[in-house]
Amino acid sequence: MKNVRVACCVLLAIIVAACTRTDNTPVTHYKPAESGSVADSIFAGGIATHGSIENAVSGYTSRQIGPGHFEVKASGTTATPSRHVEAIAHLRAAEIAQTNGSLAFHISKEKSGVECARKGGALIGARPFTQIEIQLLQSDDQVANSKSHMAVQEARDQAREILASTDSSDEAKAKTGQTNMGRCRT
Repeated sequence: MKNVRVACCVLLAIIVAACTRTDNTPVTHYKPAESGSVADSIFAGGIATHGSIENAVSGYTSRQIGPGHFEVKASGTTATPSRHVEAIAHLRAAEIAQTNGSLAFHISKEKSGVECARKGGALIGARPFTQIEIQLLQSDDQVANSKSHMAVQEARDQAREILASTDSSDEAKAKTGQTNMGRCRT
């Protein structure tokens, strides 16, 4: 009888851990997100479910929305600092600009936040995201007339510096996770 109780307690602990796990690996590298990622659900107006936020792939997505006009989305894990997600979005914007022969780009819209996931009313995850729309600046006149623009090389350097400055200690991951989760409670 005692063995059955112990086995039941162990099984219950495993089930609880599986249902409440969050991804505590911060995004510190630059990579595209897979189709159907949490970034896609955020910007399609979707609501994350228990499975989607935990199984979502972090990274970036991008698409052209007009001539010289692009949308870039980036998302991280619960343990990813928001500034890293912003850096990933800016790095992707710089890559798009460079690929299209631009020296700079203008951010025309920017939205950042945290997607919160709950199960049974309990908060189980908080994934930071950033969405930007950029307009490529093709000429020196466009750059000169833009009050706020980012040069491609400057954006790349700043983003890489932020991504390289990751404190991946367990303490840092826990603190970042608490910060992101706290943003869901307000």
